[in-house]
Amino acid sequence: MSGMYSDSLGSYTFLLFAECAKIVLLTSLATALVRSVAWRRVLWRSCIVGLALLALFETTGVGRSIAASIYGQETSWSPGSWALEQLSSPPSELSLAGDTIEAQAFESTFWGISVLWAVGAIIALLRLIAPRFWVERLLSRSHYVTNRSLLATLERLRRDLRIGRPVLLLRASGSVGPLTIGAWRPVILLPEDFERRFTQRQQEAILAHELGHVQARDAHWGFLFDMVTAAIWWHPFVWYAKARNAQTAEFYADRTAPECGASAEELATSLVQLGRGRMHSEARREREPAGWTALPKLASSQLRERVRFLLNPPDEPSVPPQGLEVAWQCALGVLFAMVGILCLA
Repeated sequence: MSGMYSDSLGSYTFLLFAECAKIVLLTSLATALVRSVAWRRVLWRSCIVGLALLALFETTGVGRSIAASIYGQETSWSPGSWALEQLSSPPSELSLAGDTIEAQAFESTFWGISVLWAVGAIIALLRLIAPRFWVERLLSRSHYVTNRSLLATLERLRRDLRIGRPVLLLRASGSVGPLTIGAWRPVILLPEDFERRFTQRQQEAILAHELGHVQARDAHWGFLFDMVTAAIWWHPFVWYAKARNAQTAEFYADRTAPECGASAEELATSLVQLGRGRMHSEARREREPAGWTALPKLASSQLRERVRFLLNPPDEPSVPPQGLEVAWQCALGVLFAMVGILCLA
């Protein structure tokens, strides 16, 4: 890193922006070269791990210290360490530091940007967690599914997918769903007209898709994406990574249905029916939380991609071992973070 920028908050923000962009672009390139949906999911999850580590390293100064030691430069400044030093300094030292116009300007700029960043993070976090209140209200108005055929299908699919946690099946008031919510206690919400609207084979395919989200622990990873997105709310590439991860999660859940014996063709037909229903319910669709429905707020081109994927699934040469997915994601996340730190040092 250039010495002239070693004490500049603006350079820190610029470098963080460029390093995050580098990680997201590298992930996009890797996913374009990989045919396996499972590996694409691993890459996007590794991307968010890398972004979280990068923000942590650069804020605490660890990233600059690593880069400086490798490139033989001297730097010790970081926003986090600077703020701690200012807060822990005696009043005499603070007043002495503020004697010069340059120190006063730097201090005011630092705290101004920090407050703006914090306010934006709070607003972004509230925007991301607001749908949770909608879900709690929806759950309070839902009731248990008593259809024995549906419950038996759910239990059979859960065993086939080796999901050890119990999954609750509820029926929502109105035509909301199907959707899966909950990280530790997963719940599948079905619309009131679920049995009338879909055939038995379509019902099985939809339940398999929703259980695919539970098996992949998409709610846990979605929470991590929400936290990182709120922390780096000003970076458009981070929001792009969040959206691509949500899309990849849908494709992976679509891939789960045929693996446990459900019909991919019936699931594709169900997606088309759900898409047509949502086109006539724009007002209701705007109130639904993004990323939790069986058919998220996708453009027509994305819907066509999912239907095409179900009807003509690509040959996947390899998939990551189930027991080693987390290890792969963490290892690749560390690699992405190091690439982001070193390549711009």
